[in-house]
Amino acid sequence: LYLEWAIRRHVRVATQVLTISEASKRDLVRLYGADPARIHVAYPAVDERFAPASAVQIGEVRQRYGLAEHYVLHLGTIKPRKNLPRLVRAFGQAALSPDTQLVLGGMTTLGGTALEHAIQEAALGDRVKRLAYVPEVDLPALYSGASAVAIVSLYEGFGMPALEALACGAPVVVSNRGSLPELVG
Repeated sequence: LYLEWAIRRHVRVATQVLTISEASKRDLVRLYGADPARIHVAYPAVDERFAPASAVQIGEVRQRYGLAEHYVLHLGTIKPRKNLPRLVRAFGQAALSPDTQLVLGGMTTLGGTALEHAIQEAALGDRVKRLAYVPEVDLPALYSGASAVAIVSLYEGFGMPALEALACGAPVVVSNRGSLPELVG
């Protein structure tokens, strides 16, 4: 309640508000009654280290994490709004080569039980690979080696992994929610 009150108050009294996407701007107007003329959008950029990795770097990362040659990657915290049970079900139904893995990287904060249930229910066995924390130094090669990066969130205020993946040359599949269409459009 306090956080909600504080956000509402700050948005109301601020002379200018800076946000990271048009989607977030729309949310500020819709949820807090902010004046759209006082809200400005400044998109974050990815660090320059996010660039296509070499075949050697990709091979080293695939070996380190035990990844197949072909994989669909999702990176981010495991929580309900990331829509991962639906991603698992879609992956199981997709007409992909049986040697393609679904790689889910990120720490679990909420929703881990629903994800694990979806993995078991889909009966994909070792086609689903769970990675916990992935060091930032491995991210460019992990993105670069992916057959696709899937970000199917129900909501994202920005979605930095989509931009990181694009900067690394990976094909990106996103949901049509929040800022994602705006970022990858």
